[in-house]
Amino acid sequence: MHPPDLQVRLLTADETRDPQVISCCVKIINDVYREAEEGIWRPGIVRMDEPEMKRWCDANEVCVAVTNSDNQQLKIVGVMRVRKLSEREVEFGPLAVLPAHRRGGLGRRLVEYAENLAKSTGAGRTSMRMLIPRTRPHEGKQVLRKWYEAQGYRFVQQKPVAPSMEHRYDGPHDFVEMAKGL
Repeated sequence: MHPPDLQVRLLTADETRDPQVISCCVKIINDVYREAEEGIWRPGIVRMDEPEMKRWCDANEVCVAVTNSDNQQLKIVGVMRVRKLSEREVEFGPLAVLPAHRRGGLGRRLVEYAENLAKSTGAGRTSMRMLIPRTRPHEGKQVLRKWYEAQGYRFVQQKPVAPSMEHRYDGPHDFVEMAKGL
């Protein structure tokens, strides 16, 4: 169960300029994906860096799940990028939730936020991409795909990662795109 003061929202303009907020969002994504994508990334490669997060913040594409901590400071417990790809489509991801806040529907709330944002802009579809190994199964990704399917997402396509990115991964990898009509 989540604290009653938990909110899912876009970062405010002030928050997008705060180096501590940017650093916190980067840390959450890297910590969560280090575990979730074990065996995918080459040693020493990080999933997210602060310049990339800053670009997302500058574009107003960072959604967070926040609560007030015991000392009434804002605490970020989940992070998701959400961006409009076209008039018809909004894409979300990566999506990361701290371990202590999982299994209570927070991931679903983040996805619903993206879906509601898409509807409010007139988009009729949300989509996400999932990185998967091409030549071997990855248990965590199989579980994640089933979770997205349970949320109404369906397979659209599978495409190789860009050649310029291959050096980051341990072996050949693809992106699986899944989408949901709204």
